[in-house]
Amino acid sequence: MTEANTDRERLQHDAYADSGRLRQRYGLHTFARRGVDFPEWALDHVELRPGRRILDVGCGHGAYLQRLVDRGYSEGVGADLSFGMATEAREHGPTIVVDAQSLPIADRAVDLVLAMHMLYHVPDVAAGLREFARVVVDGGTVAVALNGERHLGELRALLDAALVRVDHSRSLGPRSHERVNLTNLDQFVADELTEVARFIHE
Repeated sequence: MTEANTDRERLQHDAYADSGRLRQRYGLHTFARRGVDFPEWALDHVELRPGRRILDVGCGHGAYLQRLVDRGYSEGVGADLSFGMATEAREHGPTIVVDAQSLPIADRAVDLVLAMHMLYHVPDVAAGLREFARVVVDGGTVAVALNGERHLGELRALLDAALVRVDHSRSLGPRSHERVNLTNLDQFVADELTEVARFIHE
């Protein structure tokens, strides 16, 4: 049985048909105790220099592509499973519609792969990481952003309790990041990537 979080039809035509639901999820973070501009924080932790070829896999509506342009980098290419998302992201640079498990990109073709909060939607996480490692140059960088195990835990507990009071048979179900997160990432990257460095934002 296909998990909802990796169901290609659902992701392409429902959850991420366009940026509406994604932007709603972004909005949740405006209520965080310590607000942080995560895309800026993440890009501060990768080496950006003129001429670097950048592939943003799971680019969504182009949040990172926009930040790259704002920083003076026009070499970014967005890649997303959703045609709707890739179309919206095209405002900030060229995009392609792809499955992260099979990138139509030559070996060693890019200097930096961004995979920001998307790996838990890839059915075969190891296959996705192998593709990232294949397309990046020797000595290049694959930047992966993931949530921690307790991500939105307090909010989900409240929502689950409310659902149980209304309908004893319902719950929110498994969280998308239970498949792969900051804690269990090592079991996926060990054979695919080398020299792994961790930057954790609390």
